[in-house]
Amino acid sequence: MENIFWKSLWLIYWLWIGRIDYKTYTIPKRWILLSVPLVWAQFQAIEPLSFAYPLTALALWAIRTQWIGYADVVYLFELAALLEPAAMNQCLLIAVLAGFVLVKVRRCPLVPFVSCLALGVVVSTLL
Repeated sequence: MENIFWKSLWLIYWLWIGRIDYKTYTIPKRWILLSVPLVWAQFQAIEPLSFAYPLTALALWAIRTQWIGYADVVYLFELAALLEPAAMNQCLLIAVLAGFVLVKVRRCPLVPFVSCLALGVVVSTLL
């Protein structure tokens, strides 16, 4: 029962963060710090292959901060700590597709990627 509680709280957190990122294109640091206990409560084991995406995002962030935001990198690392590689692939595929749809529908150059990631997390968790 405890696992269901933390997973539900984690999904609600992701929906809320996605909403904040969609409206403001930024996430306050206090919200990032709030996610640490949620990750800690669900942490089981590290799958090294899951860290391929966040390490790539970290390299992109180090090269050009205009391409990817700090919160995107932090949340990718959090997902890598919690998800196995197959779930990480599914989550990111949904997020990237949602990002493409947002670019086509909203016709703006900036993509609120944490919002897209939130959609990927919710859908892949509920599947």
